[in-house]
Amino acid sequence: MKLPRDLSGSEVAKRLDSHYGYRVIRTRGSHMTLELTVGGTPTM
Repeated sequence: MKLPRDLSGSEVAKRLDSHYGYRVIRTRGSHMTLELTVGGTPTM
């Protein structure tokens, strides 16, 4: 699968949130930690 190269990291995080239920739980520099939520509750 080819990934689009014209999206910023924050745009990818927004799309993952709106389509698949991921949310950003921490940002350190240019790295983001995402967490998958199922039914509004974290999975871990």
